[in-house]
Amino acid sequence: MENQENQNHIEDLCSEQEMSLYFNILNIFQSYYKNLYNKFNESSMFDEIDYSDETSTSRSMELFYEFMDEYRVNKSKNITLIEIYEDDTIDVNQFENIYGLIIDNKLSKLSPSFFSLLIYLNELEWDKIDWKITKIKGEF
Repeated sequence: MENQENQNHIEDLCSEQEMSLYFNILNIFQSYYKNLYNKFNESSMFDEIDYSDETSTSRSMELFYEFMDEYRVNKSKNITLIEIYEDDTIDVNQFENIYGLIIDNKLSKLSPSFFSLLIYLNELEWDKIDWKITKIKGEF
């Protein structure tokens, strides 16, 4: 009964469009993660979790959280830190970190926020194009 009530509450808080965005962002990130670490297609964000330990997480979840937190902090500091730039419209020297979105082996977009590029990919047919995100500037 409690799960049903929680589910209804979530539906009240989020529109179908918002829920779709959240699921897409998670799927895009998981695709990135699998490619980055050469994980099998069958792997999920919930692999590596010890279900007997309520504090257990997975590397994928932790990395996703790090990128979300980076976005949150960047947004609170200055909106320019979450914007997406063309290669010729950004002064990389004014930012500590820069991520590049590469589509079909060409640098397509740049952003100081990794998460911004995930949001941008959501607007594309991300599952039908060849893409990757790489850190261009900052601590690796």
